[in-house]
Amino acid sequence: MRDKLRQYRQKAGLTQEELAKEIGISSPYYNQIENGRRGVKIDLAEVIAHVLGQKLGWPESAPWVEEIFFTSNSAQRQAKTQRKGGEGVG
Repeated sequence: MRDKLRQYRQKAGLTQEELAKEIGISSPYYNQIENGRRGVKIDLAEVIAHVLGQKLGWPESAPWVEEIFFTSNSAQRQAKTQRKGGEGVG
């Protein structure tokens, strides 16, 4: 799962530090996300997807947000709940 995030970041030509700066978080925090030690809420996942999508020349935020960040059924349910105003993954 997180390997895909790493692959997209590298394809975009960004280091972890550069991407962290672009999305407004610390590089240690981003490192924890990319290495699967920390969860991420849907709003931050969408920001990451948007930045990577822009760097990779995709016209809109990548549709792969859930594929990367929310792979289990439970996590997908939490993401959908959060979009509707409930609590999400974090």
